[in-house]
Amino acid sequence: DMVFRDLAQGAYRMRGIAKGQTITVLVIPEVQQLMRRQLAKAGAPAASGTVLTDIAAWLTLNSMLTERVQFDQLCSQNLATLWRSNAWGQLIDGHAHFKVRPECVQGFVQEKLGEAYQSNRLGRVSRDCLADKALVLYFEGKQRDEALLRALQQVYKQFGCEEGLGHFEVVYITAAESAEQFAACFRAMPWLTLPFTHALRREQLRHLFEVDPDDCAAVLLHMDGTTISREAKPLMALAHRLQSSIDEKRSESSYQKDLAKLIEKERKSLAQLEKRLQEGVV
Repeated sequence: DMVFRDLAQGAYRMRGIAKGQTITVLVIPEVQQLMRRQLAKAGAPAASGTVLTDIAAWLTLNSMLTERVQFDQLCSQNLATLWRSNAWGQLIDGHAHFKVRPECVQGFVQEKLGEAYQSNRLGRVSRDCLADKALVLYFEGKQRDEALLRALQQVYKQFGCEEGLGHFEVVYITAAESAEQFAACFRAMPWLTLPFTHALRREQLRHLFEVDPDDCAAVLLHMDGTTISREAKPLMALAHRLQSSIDEKRSESSYQKDLAKLIEKERKSLAQLEKRLQEGVV
């Protein structure tokens, strides 16, 4: 597979050619026979004069053959570029037609979620407990987001999920590096989690939803497995603030009602006392 360029580069490295340095070329019998056969097929004279001339001709012939192979490969790539460019253009223009079928989406997400879960209230549970429920995947980061955690706890309680009555579930995906750290974080959580030993499932879910391992995140999934939002964290925080405002208003309204009842009661008592005083009975 040697070509003329290889011989020339080797010769040019001899900086003292014609100044005392010489080159000796060794040709083994097998290579000499191969060289003669290929030169004969190329139409070269049987005896061209010197061995050096035959070597240069044979290496030049090898260069031509190599360049021919490269040219054919380039032509093949250029031809393939035609249909690949057209296919890419059609894919970009009609990407909406290449969506995954909804029934396949549900199976794919469920496959990534797996079969086994863990709960502080129920112990080890299967995927059946997630049937017909919307999901929030709570991805824990290196720094815990207390605001997101409070929002999830409020929503979880608001929907009655602690008693298993709601059509909503949270799945905690830990970032703990040890089983002890995982147990300490999950001990106060009322929802489900992936077992600590299922590290590959957690990594695949983070990769699937493109979650940064350093940050906390929440992904909201529909009952059929489709993604509602990969940025559910600000939505949960907003819902928490709104619900807190509503609760404060209700508490304030209830307090005002109780105060009004008390004032009315005291007003009636005062009217009765005033009437008794007028009648001379104290």
